[in-house]
Amino acid sequence: MNSVASSVSSTKYDPDLLRADVAHARNRVSRLKRELDQVSLEVQYKQHGVDRLARYGRDFSSVLEMFVFASALRRKCVEQGGFIAVLDVAHDQIVDGV
Repeated sequence: MNSVASSVSSTKYDPDLLRADVAHARNRVSRLKRELDQVSLEVQYKQHGVDRLARYGRDFSSVLEMFVFASALRRKCVEQGGFIAVLDVAHDQIVDGV
C-alpha cells in the first residue's frame, strides 16, 4: 500500500508534469485573453452601431415632426384661402407654393 501512495505522490509532484501543466495553463490564459479582446471589440462595434441607430432615430423623429407640422400648417392655410410656400433650405429656393 505504501508503494501505491508513494507512486501517486511522485507523479503528483513530478517536475516535468508540473511544468507541462503550467505551460498548458499559460496557453489557455493567453487564448482566453485573446478571445476576451475579440469579444470586447465586437461589443464596442455593436454599441457604436446602436448609438448611431439611436441618433438616426432621433433625427428621423425630428424630421417627421417637422413634416407633420408643415403639412398641418399648409392644410390650415389652404382651408383659409391663404398662400404658403415651401422653401428648400439646402438649395435656398422656393420649391412650390399653394
